[in-house]
Amino acid sequence: MKVFSWDDLGSVKQFLSHNLINSTCLTIGGFDGPHLGHEVLFEKVLSKKKSLKSSYAGVVTFARSPRGVKSENYYKGDLSTLSQKIHYFEKKGFDFCLVINFDSDFKKTSGIDFFNCLQGYCNMKFLSVGKDFRCGYKGAMGIKEISEYFETNNLELSICDDVFLDGKRISSSLIRDFIYTGDIVNAEKFLGRKYVLDCSNIKWNLTEENFLFTKKTNQVTPQNAKINVTLVTSSEKINTFVNFNQDGILIIDKNKILSESVFIEEIVM
Repeated sequence: MKVFSWDDLGSVKQFLSHNLINSTCLTIGGFDGPHLGHEVLFEKVLSKKKSLKSSYAGVVTFARSPRGVKSENYYKGDLSTLSQKIHYFEKKGFDFCLVINFDSDFKKTSGIDFFNCLQGYCNMKFLSVGKDFRCGYKGAMGIKEISEYFETNNLELSICDDVFLDGKRISSSLIRDFIYTGDIVNAEKFLGRKYVLDCSNIKWNLTEENFLFTKKTNQVTPQNAKINVTLVTSSEKINTFVNFNQDGILIIDKNKILSESVFIEEIVM
């Protein structure tokens, strides 16, 4: 799977032209998780691609959740890092991913200009989004306006309903709340898989007790919980306990096998 930046849309067009691709099927969203609700959108796109000739399936997403950028002071944290999302999209079978930095310049982009870019540079012919999807400056373009744009431009739009589990709407916000309160069982039920902290860019410090500590990451963590986890290092998997609190993450290493030099890749809940 190829990964592109919104700031380099010309490379997307060259990539599609080089591979003789006439159309693309897309979905757009933060896709923080991703979770079981997102699967409906992914399956719509991947299924549509199979029905078209010379077509690619693509994901348009954000480097960080727009919610985290807009409400940083009240935001509990991301469910996934960008690298985790990209790995997930690749495993699903997408051909390319277009990553947007939700910065001040992009925020000013109108919905019409946004879709014109997807048409002009990505050969977009099909789009699958949720029923609450909005885009453009201050979210001015909703489903009604998007539907009109697609009809005018002879494009196909698939609008997906919310997905419910145990009577609750599956959402990234709900899963963040589960993790924040230490309810890992329900978080993983709604994710559809294990919750994993990406530790590839974390610096650990050795405490006097020979435990490893780091301050909070961009990913959401429980606020006050002691959880049995699996540490994935560069050479092995280690079962141990981790204390999560408001100050950070403390790995309890009773067997004294860890050190600052050990590279911890992931913490699997």
